[in-house]
Amino acid sequence: MDLHKFLVRDDGTSKGRVNYDITSGAIWDSESLFGRSTVAYIAYDIETTNLVYLKEFWRTDLPGIQKEGDLYRELHESQVSNIAKLWLAGDVPKTLGSMDTEPGNVQRTRTQDFAKGWIRQWSRFVSGSILMCTSIDSCWKHWGDC
Repeated sequence: MDLHKFLVRDDGTSKGRVNYDITSGAIWDSESLFGRSTVAYIAYDIETTNLVYLKEFWRTDLPGIQKEGDLYRELHESQVSNIAKLWLAGDVPKTLGSMDTEPGNVQRTRTQDFAKGWIRQWSRFVSGSILMCTSIDSCWKHWGDC
């Protein structure tokens, strides 16, 4: 059995607290061609010796979009009930082990470099259903060639 060690950092602390979790593999992952590539793990937290739910995904990085971890912190501070407990939440720095997560110093997907052309092409469709049918046909064509 393969074990994977994750460095997990927390944006919610002044020094960017770092923790390590170990997992044997994903319990769930996204097979979607679109989205945030979410992967879920049950991991062993080395510091607390507890099992934790570890969720990894590419977050939406646009002005005005709040980070999920920051939202959970606000909800807990407001004593909202029936929500998941937040352990750690943070962006992945460009340099392994770095605490610097200022804009430009975190890992980012390059999707935004290519999406502008796709969005212009998609806006030419008369309706969402025609766009969806075309997208599905493209996926079937791609998978059929494998």
